[in-house]
Amino acid sequence: MRSSTHCFSQGLSLVLAAAFACAGCNSAPSAAGPTAGTSAAQAAEPSQTTDERVESSVAPPSSAGGKAPSAPVAVAGRAGNRGTAAGGAGSAGNTSAQAGTSTAGAAGEAGRGTAGQAGEPASTTNKGFQCPAGPFGEPFAAGASATRVAGFPPLDAFNGDGNTRTNVEGPVWIGDKLYVSEFAFMPAPDARILALDPVSGTVAIALASAGSNGLAVDSDGALIATDHKQGAVVRMTFPLGAAQVITGTFEGKRFNSPNDLALRSDGTLYFSDPDYQAPSMKPQPKTRVYRLAPGATEPVVIDDTRSQPNGVTLSADESTLYVAGADGVFSYPVMSDGSVMLGSGARIHAFNGGADGMGMDCAGNLYITAGQRVVVLSKAGTEIGAIAVPGAESVTNVAFGGPERKTLFITSMGGGEQRGVFRVELNIPGFPY
Repeated sequence: MRSSTHCFSQGLSLVLAAAFACAGCNSAPSAAGPTAGTSAAQAAEPSQTTDERVESSVAPPSSAGGKAPSAPVAVAGRAGNRGTAAGGAGSAGNTSAQAGTSTAGAAGEAGRGTAGQAGEPASTTNKGFQCPAGPFGEPFAAGASATRVAGFPPLDAFNGDGNTRTNVEGPVWIGDKLYVSEFAFMPAPDARILALDPVSGTVAIALASAGSNGLAVDSDGALIATDHKQGAVVRMTFPLGAAQVITGTFEGKRFNSPNDLALRSDGTLYFSDPDYQAPSMKPQPKTRVYRLAPGATEPVVIDDTRSQPNGVTLSADESTLYVAGADGVFSYPVMSDGSVMLGSGARIHAFNGGADGMGMDCAGNLYITAGQRVVVLSKAGTEIGAIAVPGAESVTNVAFGGPERKTLFITSMGGGEQRGVFRVELNIPGFPY
C-alpha cells in the first residue's frame, strides 16, 4: 500500500494513486494484542474523485553527488482527491450514527460502539500536489524513529477483537485520508479496506469485503487493487463495491496472489504475483512480475526469475521500474512505450531476509520496508540511512501524506499492537503511494 504504486508524467496532468505491497508469510494466527475493541465508521464516497496532474521539478545531481539548483528536470507530482467524511459511531453500540458533513464523526466508545453510517462527502479539495524544486537536504535526522497511530486498525470481529494476526498493507493517501488493506494470513484470504483520518483519529470502513492487498488510483479516480482472493487485478469506483476485473488470467489460469502494482501515466500497469496468499494448489508454476499494456486483458512477463516478487514502484520520470522481493531490490529500464525487456533487472540492494513495499520522495530517494525499519536509498542507489519502527512485527509498505506530504505512513503486519500504521515526520515531501 500496502508499499508501493507510482504514476508520474512529465508536463501532463497527474494521477494520485495508491500502493500496496508485501503479503508476509503464511504463518498461523497467534493470540496477541489488547482486548479492548475500537469501533469504526463507514467511509463516505470521495467527492468528485478527479485527479489533476501538475508539473514539478527536481534538480539533477551534480558531479559530486549533490543536487544542483540549476537546470531542473521536470517530473510529475501527484494530486490528491477530495477528502471523505465518516459519520459518527454510536457511543454505546446501539445509538444511531449522526450524519457527517465535512469532517469525520467520532468513533464509538472503545469495545462497545458500532460502526456509523457514512456521512456526506467532504467538500474540501486537495488538488495539485507538486514537488518543490531542489536541491534537497537530508530526508531525516540520524536516529529517526516512527510512532504507532493509536486505535488502528479497529479491533472487532474481522481480526478477532485483536487476537487474530493480520496484515495491514497497500497504503495510499487520498484527500486527507490514508487508505489501507487489512487481511488475515491464510490462502486466498478476504480483506477489507480501511480509511484513517490521522488528524481526528477516526477509522472508517471503506469496504468490508475486498480481497485486496495493494491499492492505487487511476486517472478517473477509481481504485485499482491487486486481489489475492480472486487472483486478479480489479477496478472499483466510489462508493467502493462491486469490482471489475482488469486482468485475471495468464495462459488460461488465474494468478497466484497479486501483491503490489504501479501505474504509468499512459495507463500501463505493472504488478507482482508471489504465492504468499495463493490457493493450496498454486495456479501459476512460477512467481512473476507482469506488465499490462493499456487496453489489454492478458499481461506479458517482465521477469519470471524473481523469488517472491513483492513491492513495485516507478521512478519519478517513469524510466525505471523497481521490484522488491525475497532476493533483494531490482531495477529495470523502462522503454518510452512502457515496455520492459524480459529479465533486464539488475540488483541494487541484496536485503538479507528480503524486502517489501516501497515509496519515493521528491528528491528521488527510494524508501524500502524490511523487518522493523525503512531503509532509504539515494537516486544513485547508495544507502542514506534507515528509519526505525519499534514495536512493529514487520513493516510492509509506505506512503507519504499530510498537508505538505512530509508525513511518512508505514504499515505493519502482526498481532495486537505489532500491526497497524506508524508515522514519522520527514524533511522532504514524497508521493502519496
